[in-house]
Amino acid sequence: METSSWESIPTDHDLGMELSDVCRVSRFLSRYLEGIDGIGSEETVRVRRLLKHLSWHYIYSHMKPYRLLYTGSSAEGLQLKGSDQDFMFIHNDVIVVQPRDVIHTVDADKTVLVMDHTNCRPGFTLLKLRHIGVRQHREVMDALIDINGSLHLSSVVYSSNVLWPDHYLHGPCSTVEIKGRLHDDAYCFHCRSWPDHLSNFRYRRRRYDWPSKTIINYIVQNGCHFVAIGDKHSNLSAMQWRISFSLSEKALVLKFNHVQFKTYALLKLFQKECIECNESIKSLLCSYFMKTIIFHAIERSPGSLWAEEYILVCFWFCIDILFNFVTNENCPNFFVTNHNMFLGNFTGDNRKKLLRVLMEYKRTGWKHLLQCPSLQPLYKTLQNSCSMYPIPKLPPSEEEFENDCAIIARCNSVYKVSTVQVLKLVNRAFLATVDEQEMDIVLLSFINVITNTSSNSIADLTRSHSNNNKATYAQIRRHKRVLHLSAATDVCRGLLSLATFYYNVGCYNKTTEIATCVVFACQRGGLLQWYGDYTRYKEEMCGKGYTLLQKAKRSFALQYTIHKEDNRLYPLELDLEVQTNERNIYLPPLPYATFLLLLSTYRLGNIDQSRTLLDDLQTLLSHPIYGVHHYPMVHNMVGIGHQMLGDTRRAIKAFKDSRRQLPENQAAAIRIADLRKSEGKSNEQTGSLGQSNVQTGSLGQSNVQKGSLDYCNVPSQYQKDENDDDNDDNNSCHHKTMHNIDPLTFKKLSWF
Repeated sequence: METSSWESIPTDHDLGMELSDVCRVSRFLSRYLEGIDGIGSEETVRVRRLLKHLSWHYIYSHMKPYRLLYTGSSAEGLQLKGSDQDFMFIHNDVIVVQPRDVIHTVDADKTVLVMDHTNCRPGFTLLKLRHIGVRQHREVMDALIDINGSLHLSSVVYSSNVLWPDHYLHGPCSTVEIKGRLHDDAYCFHCRSWPDHLSNFRYRRRRYDWPSKTIINYIVQNGCHFVAIGDKHSNLSAMQWRISFSLSEKALVLKFNHVQFKTYALLKLFQKECIECNESIKSLLCSYFMKTIIFHAIERSPGSLWAEEYILVCFWFCIDILFNFVTNENCPNFFVTNHNMFLGNFTGDNRKKLLRVLMEYKRTGWKHLLQCPSLQPLYKTLQNSCSMYPIPKLPPSEEEFENDCAIIARCNSVYKVSTVQVLKLVNRAFLATVDEQEMDIVLLSFINVITNTSSNSIADLTRSHSNNNKATYAQIRRHKRVLHLSAATDVCRGLLSLATFYYNVGCYNKTTEIATCVVFACQRGGLLQWYGDYTRYKEEMCGKGYTLLQKAKRSFALQYTIHKEDNRLYPLELDLEVQTNERNIYLPPLPYATFLLLLSTYRLGNIDQSRTLLDDLQTLLSHPIYGVHHYPMVHNMVGIGHQMLGDTRRAIKAFKDSRRQLPENQAAAIRIADLRKSEGKSNEQTGSLGQSNVQTGSLGQSNVQKGSLDYCNVPSQYQKDENDDDNDDNNSCHHKTMHNIDPLTFKKLSWF
């Protein structure tokens, strides 16, 4: 491979600028990139990577026989608009080996495939069957084809076997569009050893010692993967498999310094917003080429180049490499340098068009970057400033706030996963970091997951167990302790889980006690929640040295999320809403706590207090943070309250409002039809709850006889915050019972 033509680093003369101007524009550009959504500061990128790793690991940890490898730019810390989500599903029951490899006893029951490089270009291989494992899988067995007396695995057949019904093939991936983003799932096999014919990557001369020997050893020791796509220039394309280095690429990107990372982001912006906008050349380059180019650039340049004041030079160096690759029609893969990724990509005409475009960019200098819509405001910033340095970046408190928002967004999600898998992940994370914030993120995520797991277990046990089953009772007590743990790590969701549990087992006084604490907690200022003004949170909690756990306990007001499979701890009054909805149902904490108070007082027979609480709940419909503008399901809770108290007309109106705002709300439609049928029957019980057919007073007690099991004898671990009386004086929603009454007075009401 000829490299001398593109190893020279651009000078200020090449850029047509004085060195001082190069440094000035570079500083402004570097700072500006940090303000673009999806790039961010070094700290933001670090938090984003950890949160992504935790969430996707949880989601897919139960997908046997595969294990998940989250790859692509999102896993690397970039979150640019329109970027794909890339996943590799590694088959646990199939491995790939080299002909010289010895099969270890741990792999004796697995299906073993052997690399066969016969008539294959570098970077591709055939996979020949050596041994059929104990656990045989249809998608593998059906893809075996006889070639000259040996069974080989066909990449074409295998990729069609694993294709999901609503997906389509996109290269080696099973692809689907979800909420406007493409999700690429690559099903693959792992080889623990580094292929012998790729030893050049390990031993080639590196002038600037990048990657370091430590990273090279890590990459080699972790081997490679094989994805189901062949060499399109080979007659054996349907049988060949491409060697994938996704894990190796991720390891390299994670070792970038932040200037290298921002240059990588800038290349992707350039490719997406400049190259792809030109119809004549948009299909010639892809983001993977840009990643390959920056790998080559970093390997062939001193580490001192990759500094903030030289980011423009770094970008131009990458453009020079791209120009030379296109000129020579050779883009060498970073791991397999004799694999030309440009082979067959260009014809004479489209190559000339691309070279003309790149030459024009080189002629106009750095200003060609202003063709990217994301970078156009930078020019005005440079014109309006005479300084050599940009204005200071976001104050630490603002950056801290943005990271907290990203964290609370992840905490608001629920995942159905194995607690054992979570414990393993937490153990690895704690061993791998000494950073306090990272540990807190892992711990919050862990508590979130095990709380969800315990909630599901409690829901199943309390709805189905026999009252005299002491073993079941012991299980419930163990899971309830986990709910007490979660109650100590945020403002309301843990407490709402506890309150819901107590309601479901008939401990209505305990429910009202806990729900009341949530009501007052939600009305104080300085909370970090899904909607609303965050000014007080920034003033009170950011830049003050609080740990993440301290901020979560004081200010994280998380939604209460229910789902018929993933989170089943909810009052049976909402069963119709859950069973008719395939998605998560998000309940705002203040209205949901009020709803639990309404249900409990009704079960305790205090109808007057129930009507007052229903008025409070109705008032919350227009709440700027917790109201129906963001949470249409509050209409349903109001309708259920009216239905319980016998006001059919208002119940129907509430359900109609819900349908009007959320037309796909099947539960509201069913309830309206059910109420209309019963409207003319004067003897119909006023407490009927639609399709759930639960009679007044029986709900919550149907499965539990009071006194038979004492669910309340584990003391609550939460403590009332000392600042509970710090109510938000500007709150526009005045509750008849709750407003301007301190919690101690409130607890003295007759229904406690």
